[in-house]
Amino acid sequence: MIYKIVITILGLLFLSAEGLELGHLKSRIIGGTIVPVGKYPFVVSLTNATGHHCGGAIIGENCVLTNGRCSLSARKNTTVVAGTNNLKLGGKVYQVYQTFQPPGYNNINYMYNIGVVKIVGKFTFDNTTMPIRLSTSDPPVGSSCTLPGWGLHSWPSTTMSTDLYEISLKRIPDLVCNRTSQKEFPLIYKFCTENNYKHAPCTGDLGGPLVCDNEVKGTVSTLKECGTGYPDTHEKVVHWRDWIESVCKIKHCPK
Repeated sequence: MIYKIVITILGLLFLSAEGLELGHLKSRIIGGTIVPVGKYPFVVSLTNATGHHCGGAIIGENCVLTNGRCSLSARKNTTVVAGTNNLKLGGKVYQVYQTFQPPGYNNINYMYNIGVVKIVGKFTFDNTTMPIRLSTSDPPVGSSCTLPGWGLHSWPSTTMSTDLYEISLKRIPDLVCNRTSQKEFPLIYKFCTENNYKHAPCTGDLGGPLVCDNEVKGTVSTLKECGTGYPDTHEKVVHWRDWIESVCKIKHCPK
């Protein structure tokens, strides 16, 4: 009898521990820290009837850089929110005028997944709203860049953050990315950053700017289940500079 009681107790403890572990996986925090007001004045939210859905970066007086999928979806019922770190407080709302994707953009495998959104009128620049420089080079393998965004903080979840957060992401070698990333998404003109259980971009961070040395080096292109260890991909902004500048009619620093 005592033996059976001990076995039963051990079994219950095991099930409890397993349940706690599963609960941890289901509610893991993607990480990041809240951004001080004014730290990233170029970051904007692409917002539709359901709320925030993509990130972007101001790169000109009327231009936002994002990814192709986000710019394509911005054609209908989308506004650009700029000048705030909290989507429930302050900021200014701009209407979308035009959206652009490069020739060859593929909405299935996300080849050439870069995009531009133009607003009606011009941004009002001040200490909370101003553009960022386009990349002059790719970030070296092993270097860390910062991603600000309003994406989810846990997975699975459906609630976007109202506060702007930032996380640090390290670029990994393309060979490592090819072995472990999403095989259905080609890495042409993309680079990868590590993804772990402690911090990772998530839904709502797509299209957001990856920033190093006060330049936007990449835009978040593809994600696979947040914080699961699969690398995330970013479009190489330096590759697309000529196209971006021609669409926005801007000229940034020489390459």
